[in-house]
Amino acid sequence: MTVICPDKAVDLIDEAGSRKHIRMVSIPHDVQDLEQQHQNLQHEKSDAFNARGFEKAAQLQMEILKVEEQLQKARSEWEGERS
Repeated sequence: MTVICPDKAVDLIDEAGSRKHIRMVSIPHDVQDLEQQHQNLQHEKSDAFNARGFEKAAQLQMEILKVEEQLQKARSEWEGERS
C-alpha cells in the first residue's frame, strides 16, 4: 500500500529531520566558548612560562583546570542530550 503525502507535509518532515540532525552533530556555543577559553589560557601560560613568569604560569594553570572541569561537564551534558 502506497501512502501519498502532500509536498508540504514531506517538506515539514524533511526539515524536522534536518534540524534534529544538526542539533545532534553541531557543537553547542557554550562548549565552543569553553574550548576557546581553554586554548587562550594555554597560550597565555606558555607565554608566561617562556618569560619566566612562573607564578603567573601557575595561576593560569589553576584557571585551566577550572575551565577543563567546566568543559568536561558541558560536554557530558551535551552527550547526554544527544543520546
